[in-house]
Amino acid sequence: MKKIILLCFILSSVVALVSFSSKNTDSLLKSPVEFKKEKISAVFSHGFWDYACQVNNYKDFFSFSMNSFSYPDAKNDKIHLSKANLAQENDIQALQNAVKKHDANVLMGLSRGASTIITFLATHKVAGLKAVILESPFDCMENVAKALICKRLHLGWIPGLARFAAYTIPWILREYKRDGIKPIDVIHNIPKDLPILLICSLEDSLIPVSSTIALYNRLCQTGHKKAHLLILDYGKHSKLVIGPDYQRYKEVCHAFCKEYGLSYDKQLAQAGKYEYARCKSVS
Repeated sequence: MKKIILLCFILSSVVALVSFSSKNTDSLLKSPVEFKKEKISAVFSHGFWDYACQVNNYKDFFSFSMNSFSYPDAKNDKIHLSKANLAQENDIQALQNAVKKHDANVLMGLSRGASTIITFLATHKVAGLKAVILESPFDCMENVAKALICKRLHLGWIPGLARFAAYTIPWILREYKRDGIKPIDVIHNIPKDLPILLICSLEDSLIPVSSTIALYNRLCQTGHKKAHLLILDYGKHSKLVIGPDYQRYKEVCHAFCKEYGLSYDKQLAQAGKYEYARCKSVS
């Protein structure tokens, strides 16, 4: 009888142990191992001479999807130079409409789209905004014109040509105002506690790295403690996400997202940990 009772006790203990192990295994299997889930409503702000569909290049880049919209100069699959405003009032209004429509709490922009985010946030308050990612923003259009002449067209050897090109911008882009708002003049007005990641490339021949670095330095000089700057070695303008430094770019973005409570890929964030830590060393 004692042997039967002892055998029953052993069997019941084994069953209990197996059941406990099974429950814990199920719990581990159901635990998220790749993504930290967070409700994100992101808006993508496209570049000049491009369209809302530019967001498709970033479709698999982040752990959250992004909504897109079109600027006034990029309607109906056509580029309308006469409506190009380049981060000034008309572009700011278009971005504001998109932010309201999608109740955005994350903004990402490229080139003109990135610079428009700067001028927008410097002149408007956005409740609940979690973070901003800016790829190749320009500080002012005059420096873009100089880069175009000197770096892309290699005509900097002609005396006065770069300065003349900067002066003629409003002749071509009728909605652009030479004395209008410029990112470099207002970026200090962006809330100082807003996380901002700026990305640029040494290979960019349209928006010089000095332009983006100037914006980053202005943020740091005016007390922005959550500003980060990633300078890539390779990547043509607007092609950074498909360039040689694509993985480096992606890993740093996920490390940034992890730090500030956005959805992120665990492995990518870990891989970009040390590179991301260096993104505040530039001055």
